[in-house]
Amino acid sequence: MKKRPLVSVIIPAYNVAKFLPQTIESALSQTYKNIEVIVVDDGSTDGTGDLSILKDQRVRYFKIPHSSGPATPRNVGIQNAKGELIAFLDSDDIWLPEKVEEQVVFMEDGGFDLVSSDAVVIDEKGEKVRESYLGRIVPLIGNVFPRLYESNFVIT
Repeated sequence: MKKRPLVSVIIPAYNVAKFLPQTIESALSQTYKNIEVIVVDDGSTDGTGDLSILKDQRVRYFKIPHSSGPATPRNVGIQNAKGELIAFLDSDDIWLPEKVEEQVVFMEDGGFDLVSSDAVVIDEKGEKVRESYLGRIVPLIGNVFPRLYESNFVIT
């Protein structure tokens, strides 16, 4: 039986103590179990680093000086990742339980290097605000990089 790849879930975080526990729990509750969760705290001042869920043995936590955006924390996460695959999860987002499983299977079956999906937009109470983040963008398969120059359809 083929060994499933380790997926490194990278979560950049800045002053999101209110949302981060649910975000991390959505990553830890995936049906795909071969994951590591890396939280990179971008200099939060709201107690983000004191959350009890960060002490979970499945979570690796790094704190860096504030960098004014998610790029630096994502790169720190990538530098510390042990996985063969990288998955980005924003700190105020939650994943459906099968997301990683479905995307890993899709990548393995199709030989793809990049997978992206649409998202349902919810508010702070978990109420659906919009059914589709991307709207009418048609799903693309194959060499998508030329289209990325026209419009960024890859969401985190």
